[in-house]
Amino acid sequence: MLYKKRSEFDPYYTGNIICGHKNGASYVSIIDMYGNKFEKDIVMSGLADFLSCSLARKYYNPNMDEATAKEFLRQCFNVLYTKNRMTGNKFEILIM
Repeated sequence: MLYKKRSEFDPYYTGNIICGHKNGASYVSIIDMYGNKFEKDIVMSGLADFLSCSLARKYYNPNMDEATAKEFLRQCFNVLYTKNRMTGNKFEILIM
């Protein structure tokens, strides 16, 4: 469906985040509206990409423990909430 819309030059303006395991290692990637795939340690889409990505790049550590990672996410979502209060202040954290 996304390929068909992109081929008609009327793409959905989405960034699809894909998480999984490849060759025994975890990975996170994003596919933009043009079909380009990027694999990085930190992937965000939408407003988060513009507002909290610099914070995430500054404080991200691949060896974080679970409590530190949750606090890191809370800080990122706090930045998003202060910029867009209409969305609400509740979120869930999924641990893979």
